[in-house]
Amino acid sequence: MTGERDLSLLTCEMRRRVGAAVKAARLVGVDILVYCAARDPWAQARLYRQSRATAVVRARAEKMRNAGAPWLASVLLEVGPQATGPWATNAPPGLSWHQWGEAVDAAPVIDGRIPWTDPDAFVPWRKAAQWMGLHAPIPHDWPHVQLRPEGSPLSAGMTWAEIDVAMQERWG
Repeated sequence: MTGERDLSLLTCEMRRRVGAAVKAARLVGVDILVYCAARDPWAQARLYRQSRATAVVRARAEKMRNAGAPWLASVLLEVGPQATGPWATNAPPGLSWHQWGEAVDAAPVIDGRIPWTDPDAFVPWRKAAQWMGLHAPIPHDWPHVQLRPEGSPLSAGMTWAEIDVAMQERWG
């Protein structure tokens, strides 16, 4: 697993915009902690699997394989079952912009803590990010912003085969 706080793994454009958004939030008195930048496919697979039964995961992997993504399907199966946990993502490996270096999760730090249960505390971060041209497409995922407006590489017009090759080149 890569260091998810390593901003150098973001694309140049994403790194520039995130840096500007963090500075903009700071100007209004809000410190921001970027706690997840690039996330490798194995980390994504673990998050995806933590709230799903093995049979569901196997069926998803088979669909990915049949659609032209055998490498990503193998990553999804390779990480094995995960401890049961809360829902974390609907994106299997390859479909989160985190794997592309085009998304971050960040949170405000107020009095030395992160107010996870207070959506209003995340408003300055989301506004600063949007002001810098980033997108916050998932209303209930307050920390998440991304470079592209599309929800995933599939909705951006890529095929599973193209995604599989790109992920192998980036992470394999």
